[in-house]
Order: sequence, then structure tokens, then C-alpha cells
Amino acid sequence: VSLQSLSQPQEGLAGSVYIQTGPPVYPRITNLSVYGQDHWRLNSRLTFDYGLRWEFNPPPSEANGINPVAVTQVSNLSDVQLEPPGAQAYRTRYVNFAPRIGFAWNALRPRNHAVVIRGGFGVYYDTGQSQWASGFLGGGPPFVAFENLSNVPVPISPAAVAPPVISAAPVGPPFVGYNVLDPQLKLPYTEQYNLTADFGLAARNTLSVSYVGNQGHRLLESQLYQSF
Repeated sequence: VSLQSLSQPQEGLAGSVYIQTGPPVYPRITNLSVYGQDHWRLNSRLTFDYGLRWEFNPPPSEANGINPVAVTQVSNLSDVQLEPPGAQAYRTRYVNFAPRIGFAWNALRPRNHAVVIRGGFGVYYDTGQSQWASGFLGGGPPFVAFENLSNVPVPISPAAVAPPVISAAPVGPPFVGYNVLDPQLKLPYTEQYNLTADFGLAARNTLSVSYVGNQGHRLLESQLYQSF
């Protein structure tokens, strides 16, 4: 519970008093990954490594069921409806597969001037946990309740500044200070790739030339909606 006087009090009165209260919260995050790979030596000059990773990242939860506010949609922010208290922010997806592949090819192999080509490609998923955690920063239920008082007698009695009751969720608009996620959220992922050529210049010297790149997909964005 925090208590703050927002204006210079008159004699015997506090012009404005702001009271805020919030319960402790205990986020729980689940992340399960399963990975398998194999190595295939096609011949003495060419080898492949390949694997597949499965990512299971359900929406985080709170130990006491006090989840951040969930909404039915975000395509029309002027017509947002709330899900029941404790609802998950988005659906769990079970098809987050992340393949990996790499190869090494000994293109030329003279004794002192070998040329080796290497390359790789992989898919990597974001867990989305930081975006979900932003819901705890919202300025209203179910994490925060606040109240503004005017002309409060000084000294302030405990009854006058009793902590406001936190409701499970607001009953309707206006919704103030909430961070919500798209219920159709699909976790973002990145494709990473590289290609390297190693040129043997001498018995102890090698020149490597590499190209490394990545490309993001379904990257998350934030939108601010204000209503007056």
C-alpha cells in the first residue's frame, strides 16, 4: 500500500491524497524444448548435420490464478471485451517446430591449399514471456486499486486511508492503463543462416570468408490506444 499527498495542504486539510494498493504476485513460466539430431557422412568430403527442435511455450500463469487481463480481440480497440478473470492471454500452440541443418564440404583438398565450404540454417523461437509479463505493469485490476481523496483532515485517520478493494476485473469501459496481448498471438521466430569458405593459404594459415544473416517473422509490435 502506498500513500502520497499530491498537493500542499491547507490548515488542517490535505488538499489531495492518492492511495494505491496491490497484492503480491507470483508468475510461473513453463518452457519445454525437445531436440534431436543426427550426423550423416555422405563420403570422405561431404558431411551433413541435421536436427529438429520442438518448442512448447504455453502462456505463463500466476500461482494464485491472478493472471493479467485478457481480451477477446485487439483488431478493434474501441470494442474490446474482457475475458473472465484468470483467462489465459493467448492460446497455446503445439506446432512450433524449429529445424536445423548444417554441412561441410571439402571442395579442394591439396596438401597446403584446401578449400572447405561450410553452411548452416536454423529456426529459433521467441518465448514471448517478456510481453506477457508487461501485463503485471497495468494500472488497474487485478493488480492495482487506487483512490483519490480531497480535503482530507490532518492528521489523517486510518479509516480515511483504508486500502481500496481490488476487484477481479473491471466491469466495463473505460479501461485505464492496461497492457493486453492479442488472443491470436503466434510466437515470433527468426531464421538464421550462414555460409563460410575456408581457403588454406599455407600449412598454418587459413583465410575465412563468411556471410551471416537472419530474418525475423511475426515480430511483435505495440499499439497505444487512448480514449477520452
